[in-house]
Amino acid sequence: MDQLSSVLPSNFALLKESEQLVLVVDLEHSSNESEVFYYVQRECDRLFFLTGEQLNPKLLRIEDAGKRHLFKNRGFITSGFERLQDDIDRQQWTHKLTLQLRLWQLAHLPDLPVSVQIVLLFQIIEAEFPDTKEYPPFYESDKVPHARTEAKLIRNWVSHQGEVRKQLLRYCKYLEIEPGFFDPTDVRHCRKIPMLLEKVKQEAEGIIDAAMTKKMT
Repeated sequence: MDQLSSVLPSNFALLKESEQLVLVVDLEHSSNESEVFYYVQRECDRLFFLTGEQLNPKLLRIEDAGKRHLFKNRGFITSGFERLQDDIDRQQWTHKLTLQLRLWQLAHLPDLPVSVQIVLLFQIIEAEFPDTKEYPPFYESDKVPHARTEAKLIRNWVSHQGEVRKQLLRYCKYLEIEPGFFDPTDVRHCRKIPMLLEKVKQEAEGIIDAAMTKKMT
């Protein structure tokens, strides 16, 4: 519990209440539930990224005229937080990172179609690299594309239908599949898609990992 507390904001605390851990958020001024929940949710999303523990915080009660909010979650008593790396520190937040972590969490919800997972994960990459010039062109189908460009081509492949443009035609040739977009009824496509999902996931994961605040060594 001490390790978990040390990576949360200084105004967050974990208390034991009726055999469960309760997350307490203390504020200088009275705030409504939605404002406080924004800060709680982003910490839960970060913990999910770091540990794989899915958290679903629920408001338990509000005290001290709106200055203290208490949240409950069974996830707070699991052993998963033992997987927190020792070098993780309190996070220096940006709105972009808050968005990226939420997209990461959404992409890992159960029973999502793989095409939806890829789109959500690529949005993490796109938030980091919004300029199309940051995706090197893919000119030769017999050479490995740049990882970021490949992630974009995979996203395009699963999220569109209709006319296939030149770079995607080359990528289909690179994958050794017929020119066209992702067809979930095609067994060859279904065999390829787990590997392609993993490529997009690795690129998105690297972006978020680089944004994690870590202790100085």
